[in-house]
This record gives sequence, C-alpha cells and structure tokens, in this order.
Amino acid sequence: MLDLETHSAAPPTSSRRRLFIILAATFVLASIAVGIVAWWEKRSREAAAVSLTEGLLRAGDPEFDAYLKREGVRLATIDRLVVNGETSDRYEYVCRIENRGDRPLTGIELRVYLVDMEEKAIVEKRSYPLAAQNLRQLAPGQSITARPTLTGVKTPESEVRDFFCVVSGLRFAQP
Repeated sequence: MLDLETHSAAPPTSSRRRLFIILAATFVLASIAVGIVAWWEKRSREAAAVSLTEGLLRAGDPEFDAYLKREGVRLATIDRLVVNGETSDRYEYVCRIENRGDRPLTGIELRVYLVDMEEKAIVEKRSYPLAAQNLRQLAPGQSITARPTLTGVKTPESEVRDFFCVVSGLRFAQP
C-alpha cells in the first residue's frame, strides 16, 4: 500500500533561532558603529569650534579696536542674496574682506545679522571665512571673498528690515 511520509509544517527551531541571533547581532553592531561615528563627528566639530575661536580678539580689546579704527580690515559688500524656499528662506551675504593693515591675520570671525522692522535681531550667525576656505592666514594687502549664509529662516522676507555683516573677531599671527 501507500506509505506516505508526514513532515511537520514548522521549520526546525534551531535554524530560526540562529537566523534571529545573526540578525540581532548585525543590528547591534551596526547601531554601535553609527553611534561611534556620530559621537566622533560631534566631538570633532566641538574641537574645531574651540580652535576657531581660540585667541580671537573682540570688540573692547584695545588691539582689536585700534586695528579696525585705522581700517586694518575692510569689509566691502558685493551682494546680498535672498533665496525663497517653500518652507524657509536662505540669506547669503557676499563680501570682500581686505587686510589693509600691517599684520597677518590667522583668524577672522564675521557675524551676520537679520533684523526685523523693530530693529531686533531675528537671526545671528558666526562665520569663519579663513577656515571655510582652508587658508592659514590673510597677509597684509591680500583679500578674500566670503559668503556667510543664514539658512532655514522662517520669517517672511516682508518682515525683514535689514541683513548685514560685521567683523566681530580677529586673531593676529604671532611674530
């Protein structure tokens, strides 16, 4: 007569368990790798921000004020661009920075401001043009073009009174 073999409908549990362990271990290792990369990126950005501001002289420092007063650094506006997006706007300030003084600069900090109709700052951002262009210094007589940008501005352009940039910090080369 007919001899029928009967098989159970469920697959073997050991292979299912092995597959689950492999998938779980892969997920855990990938999560750890992503976490380490994110932590390293954050740490390196914080270290870079500290190194950019280290040794900068700002308003109130006699050396900074004297250098700006005798027009050691000149900031000339080239263009002010506004790019309207669906959810937010982007403001880009294009300027020329000239070192007209007698000392090389190893760091420049610009501050870009967006001001509303009541003359209150809506957005303020710092920019480091030498670092952005990977330059070590700006020698006397040299100039560079900088493009500090404000992104993600949700204030409508009709409520913006002004958009400007100022030199807010300088680092001089050590003799």
